[in-house]
Amino acid sequence: MSDDPNYEKYFKLVYSNFYKRLVETGDLERLKLWLTAKLDETGWRGILKRDFIEYVQDHYNSQYDSEQESNESSEGTKETNWAIIEELTDKFLVKAKDRVPLNIKTELLQRLKTIISRTHSTTFGITFNQENALK
Repeated sequence: MSDDPNYEKYFKLVYSNFYKRLVETGDLERLKLWLTAKLDETGWRGILKRDFIEYVQDHYNSQYDSEQESNESSEGTKETNWAIIEELTDKFLVKAKDRVPLNIKTELLQRLKTIISRTHSTTFGITFNQENALK
């Protein structure tokens, strides 16, 4: 990251404009479809689903059973369930990202670079200074 105090503002502007451009051109939808197909080819979803089920069975089945036996109020159970959902989401988002095969990550980045290269930098609402970008 840069020591420039405007770096974050600059980055957000570039990101926002690039994202808008991806949506407008349909590139974002094409990238999503491509990524979904590639992940399906590798069985990524199935692997995560299996890991998720195993984790829940190992960590929460006994907790759930004891909550049911203690006859907690439905409101307490709902709060507990939301806490569990948040914990699982945090855990499995990291795991999901880590489980994406490197060749898919690499190809996705290459596709993004191609999209950027075919678009002039001023399309993103800024004048791109390559010297500053490399710092």
